[in-house]
Amino acid sequence: MLLGELPFGVFEEIEPRIMEVTINQGVQVSEKNIEEIEQGLLEKYQGEYALLINRKNAYSHGHESLARIGELKNVSSIAILVYSETSLMAAKIHLVYSKNVQIFTDRNSAINWLRNCQ
Repeated sequence: MLLGELPFGVFEEIEPRIMEVTINQGVQVSEKNIEEIEQGLLEKYQGEYALLINRKNAYSHGHESLARIGELKNVSSIAILVYSETSLMAAKIHLVYSKNVQIFTDRNSAINWLRNCQ
């Protein structure tokens, strides 16, 4: 079951079927990391789930990991919470690779949007 800390980030269910993902500072997220996350999410959730990506830390993705996020099974929606212009710019690239993604600067708005997408 994927809850808690992995070497590259923290995963916490904040509501039923909503998982908050906080990647650690300085991590280069790999395709293998995304596959590990997906495996844990599929073990945790039998049906659809939503993700709140908390970009409070600076980290990066390669093309392969971004493409793999767009292929996650059973994800209904992804809200990306940003805190600065830099994290906003980094988050915008997800719009190219994934469907049903929204970017937010307010945590409550992000969670409400995720609730309404399920």
